[in-house]
Amino acid sequence: MLIAEMPTGEDAAAGRPIAGEAWKLTERMLAAIGIAAEDAYSASLSCFHSPGPRITAQELENCAAIARRHIAAAKPQRLLL
Repeated sequence: MLIAEMPTGEDAAAGRPIAGEAWKLTERMLAAIGIAAEDAYSASLSCFHSPGPRITAQELENCAAIARRHIAAAKPQRLLL
């Protein structure tokens, strides 16, 4: 399971947690450790694209709680952050 930071505008436009050049790099990194990209489950730390660089402490805690539940549901063998 891959957990990325909050989605960028590019990620949101692609409808993926990781997109564009970042996804291409991720695919190469996964290949280097012997994992096919289609076998990796990816998610974002947050389910929304923040319009600015600021996020409140409460919003951060809410995102962390969502991420913890997501990890618990996915039960990954490995977690790459």
